[in-house]
Amino acid sequence: MKTDITIYHKILGLGQNPDTFKITHLKNVSWQGGDGASVNKGYEKANDIKLRIFKKDNIDVFETPFSIGDFIVLGITEQEITKQSDIKEKTYNITTIIPHKRGTITTQHMEIGAK
Repeated sequence: MKTDITIYHKILGLGQNPDTFKITHLKNVSWQGGDGASVNKGYEKANDIKLRIFKKDNIDVFETPFSIGDFIVLGITEQEITKQSDIKEKTYNITTIIPHKRGTITTQHMEIGAK
């Protein structure tokens, strides 16, 4: 399915400063899987979702600060948070990041796995 997503990128606070989150919105993301699904059949610890974020839809996708442990929310949200549990919707933590930079702008994409 094609959908819009929100990514929360954690920025660690220094000293007494609390952690903060940078919000990034991505449009027309190819979303496969979902709650309780395994997109890699046979693997016990497989990802629940696989995202393909095409450069043609999100021109800056390769400059987006994806990190293992960032989390994804289905849809667009502007909710400011101090911790992941502040989000009431289902969240998925990024576990794999694979850039595919070869080919044309229509085939170049970032592949994200999350659980």
